[in-house]
Amino acid sequence: MPSINIEYNENINGDAIEYGTYETPLTNNVSVEIQVTEIDYTNGGSIRGTFSATVFSSESSIISKRIENGKFFMPLELFLDPEEIALEAQEVFMNAVVNGESFNDYITVAGVVETDFYNLVQISGLGVNNQLHEKSIQISLYFSPSIDLQTGSYSSDNCPDQFLVNDACAHLYYAINTGITTEYANDRSFAQNLLTFTNIDYVEDGFIRGTFEGQMVESDDDQNIIQIKNGVFRARLEF
Repeated sequence: MPSINIEYNENINGDAIEYGTYETPLTNNVSVEIQVTEIDYTNGGSIRGTFSATVFSSESSIISKRIENGKFFMPLELFLDPEEIALEAQEVFMNAVVNGESFNDYITVAGVVETDFYNLVQISGLGVNNQLHEKSIQISLYFSPSIDLQTGSYSSDNCPDQFLVNDACAHLYYAINTGITTEYANDRSFAQNLLTFTNIDYVEDGFIRGTFEGQMVESDDDQNIIQIKNGVFRARLEF
């Protein structure tokens, strides 16, 4: 049988008093009743019910209060860890690991370009590293106007030499400014760049969310390769 714990706090003249049931199963004829009237036990579901209880002061077991006619409703986020919940609380963000160093942006934007030959969704994040060097990540997805943009995974495999595509093509760009700007872009010979859209509301001011990873080479030195892992983003679309 599941254990039950109810806590109640009140503040009188600046003095906080804590009450609780503290241990279960409960003894000393303590009365606690919780009734779940509705539950959708899935991520994004909810739980609803009623409760009543006798709770005791943490200062003295002879001081008690009775809670009656309690009602509760709570959305369930069953599979989100604390870091994911914190990310959800932000409206827009882009995070990643670049060659082992965390990338956490302070500006995230997503723009849309539509032409007769191709459409482009571009998500950009701007941040700084521990040395206060400015760095940026740009994710680009080129796709044919005949394609309805859907959730799913896109790679650099479908990128031709020109972006006149009949499919969809993912492109990654990274730059860091240490006084001199060094730029990196995905080299299609690696064919390991992957962009996944997990949520798309493809309208003005809609949101786009997903993950990304890949390898890129420096524009002036094709022997200098960097790796982006664990990339996540959420951005608002601006047409």
